[in-house]
Amino acid sequence: TNKDWNNYTTFVHALKSTSLSIGGEQTSEAAKQLEMYGKILIAGTSSELDKHEAEEYINAHHNETMSLYDELVEEGRQYLGDSLSIKKQESVTDEEHTDNEEQLTDNENLNSDNSDDLDLELMLNLQEALENEDWITYSTLVQKIKSDNAALKQINMACKMATSDLTSKAEKEEAINYIKEHHADLMATLAED
Repeated sequence: TNKDWNNYTTFVHALKSTSLSIGGEQTSEAAKQLEMYGKILIAGTSSELDKHEAEEYINAHHNETMSLYDELVEEGRQYLGDSLSIKKQESVTDEEHTDNEEQLTDNENLNSDNSDDLDLELMLNLQEALENEDWITYSTLVQKIKSDNAALKQINMACKMATSDLTSKAEKEEAINYIKEHHADLMATLAED
């Protein structure tokens, strides 16, 4: 790694919160430990011995935590695939037995039933965009969130700055750092909704 411990600590903080919000308690706990050691590395008061031990811990446990996260994402994708596939089959069966007016009602109910699945999928896609630093995708996903939350509006503004051609390099970096720092808050908002 390039040993950018500030960004690394922000990343594992987001990973901790995101994992917990989608039921990955083991992944969240592993990320929490990485975050704790990351904070030791960026603290100005840490001794060289503490920093050395923290870096050793991160090097020893990073890959294991990422594997846990990959498994969690795969479980989420399988759940979504199975759940959406079942709902799609139910929808086709319903359509065979209803007229056009009833179909509209069924589709509205299906959309309502799918909202939890869609929230989970949105959260997984947001996390993936964050990890890949794909700010255009991240921005597009943020715009799909329907909420008047003030924190969401701030992140949305930061996304616009991060993806605008009119923004200076320094402003883009500031906006991206803001997004990284507040990603966990955004996930918490989605989990609450």
